Amino acid sequence: MDLADSVNAVLDVGAWDGFFSFEFERRWAKRVLAIDTWTGPHALETFKLARQRFNSKVEYERLDVRDILAHLAAVALFNDQTSAIGPTRKRRPLARRVCLLR
Repeated sequence: MDLADSVNAVLDVGAWDGFFSFEFERRWAKRVLAIDTWTGPHALETFKLARQRFNSKVEYERLDVRDILAHLAAVALFNDQTSAIGPTRKRRPLARRVCLLR
């Protein structure tokens, strides 16, 4: 199965200049959320400039490291549901359509 057939959304953690965010949007993702601390002197400005240049709809959030870890924990809890019967993993249907970049 092609990844593009099964994923609708991408969470790009540590997006920096947005290269992967914009590439996933260009190729197939219907929704992309880029998150980063963007602590460098021109990091967020570079991302915004690229977003404008590509006429992109990539969403972005500036978060501190604790908030980024909270996002990752929430995605991990949503994505992996352990069944009450043995070690079998059950995946929620929506989780199959989300790609998490780490």
